Amino acid sequence: MAGALAPLLWLGAVHQHPAAIAGQWRGESICVKAAWNAACNDERIVYDVVADSSAPGTALLHAAKIVGGRPEPMGDLDLQYRAADSTWFGDFSNSRVRIRWEYRVRGDSLTGRVFDRATGRVARAVRAARTSQRG
Repeated sequence: MAGALAPLLWLGAVHQHPAAIAGQWRGESICVKAAWNAACNDERIVYDVVADSSAPGTALLHAAKIVGGRPEPMGDLDLQYRAADSTWFGDFSNSRVRIRWEYRVRGDSLTGRVFDRATGRVARAVRAARTSQRG
C-alpha cells in the first residue's frame, strides 16, 4: 500500500490528491468562548469525505454531529485544496453567516477551524482522527 501512495505523497508538495483527505473522520468541534459566539455548541463530529467525481482535485465532506449516540446529518461541503498553505477549504453562506471551514491533514490527523469571512473571527476549532480510509 505504501508504494501505491508514494506518488500521491510526492504530488502533495504541489497539489494534494483528494485521497489524502478521503475517509471517515471522528473527533470534536469546539467553540471559541466569546459573547459574539454564545449560540455555538461544542460537538462530537463524524465526517465522511470522498473525492468529488464531478470536479477533479476536489472533495466532498458529509458532516454529522453525534446526538444521543447517533450521527445527525449537518450537511455537505465542497472542499478545494490550497497548496500555498496545505489547506483544504470550503465556504458556506446563508442569510445569517458567511463562513469558511479550513482543514489540514497530517497522516490520519485532521485539524481545522471555522471563521467568519467578514470579520476573520475564528468560531470553532476542529480535531479529528481518520477511522477508515476511502479512495
